[in-house]
Amino acid sequence: MNDSLQRVRPGDQVRARSVPEPIDNLLAVQALVRDHGPPDLVQWLEAGICAYLSGADLSASLQLKAAPTERSAATRHRFSTRNKHLRVAWNNLAVGDIGDWQRAKLLAEAIRTFEQTVWPTWKWLDRPPLGASKVNTHLFYAKDCGELPGGVRHLYRIFHAVTDTSYSMLCQWPAPSHDQIPPLDEEPL
Repeated sequence: MNDSLQRVRPGDQVRARSVPEPIDNLLAVQALVRDHGPPDLVQWLEAGICAYLSGADLSASLQLKAAPTERSAATRHRFSTRNKHLRVAWNNLAVGDIGDWQRAKLLAEAIRTFEQTVWPTWKWLDRPPLGASKVNTHLFYAKDCGELPGGVRHLYRIFHAVTDTSYSMLCQWPAPSHDQIPPLDEEPL
């Protein structure tokens, strides 16, 4: 008989698997937030987990489920993050004193160039290569959030839109992996 396989006899104690159950991971996150998170985040997460443990749907418990006519919280977050990176790319275009409509045209052209020549080689990367321009760096992170708008009017509207902060409770406490992403409030060169 193979030494790695042992027969279990009645009365033998069997050790539990060492891999935590997903619910254990969720409760560990709850404990971490309770110990280190801001009070509003603690309250939101604990209420959501309590509702989930009582049988409610997790996304509904955490108020992430959208109404049928709305975008989900995850989709709103992706759009908002994409648009913030597009605004930084907009501010980093190396142009003189031109109007916003002309700048939107230049950004649309930069996006076309990025998607045709840069993205095909970068799409497999976790982050842009060192030495990438600020515009291409932020276009990379914007593209990583989803499709980039190519229309001049759409880009103009994004630049002039009010920043969506509907997901700010979660984003005020960023995960450690976000430290590699350039700050969105960078000043243009």
